[in-house]
Amino acid sequence: MTGPVTLSNKRPVAIVDIDGCLANNRHRDELIPPKWAWHICKAWNEYNEACGYDKPIKPLITYVNALADTHHIALLTARTKTDVCEGATLSWLRVHGVRYNRLFMREPGDNSPSHELKERYVKHFLAAEADLALAIDDEQANIDMFKSHNIPTLHVGGFNG
Repeated sequence: MTGPVTLSNKRPVAIVDIDGCLANNRHRDELIPPKWAWHICKAWNEYNEACGYDKPIKPLITYVNALADTHHIALLTARTKTDVCEGATLSWLRVHGVRYNRLFMREPGDNSPSHELKERYVKHFLAAEADLALAIDDEQANIDMFKSHNIPTLHVGGFNG
């Protein structure tokens, strides 16, 4: 993790995942690398870099945008921070009107599972005394990790059908 991971300590923080929560990424399923390569960060590049074509999950975007009135929105994604993926992600967020304060992405070369990656950020946020009020995610392992830190969760699913 490079750079500061600080958040506004004036407002409660909502941690929000992108894929499967704000963005319908099902069209990228055919680009998921074979299971034996899941731990290799570069194996996910093609999948991640196609994110600009995701369709918005409008009910969740509306919900997050409403939360932004009272919460610091921290988008925490397992997408790898490559020039292409970061640019496509920022453009997608802008085009679809997602309100947020910070975007946190996986650093290149970080091959850890999503829940481990996100837990490292959570620990940094907690060490900085951030008020983690809510976590929104679609993956059970991430939900379980957030709950283990006593963070209220919203487990979303079914939007990618």
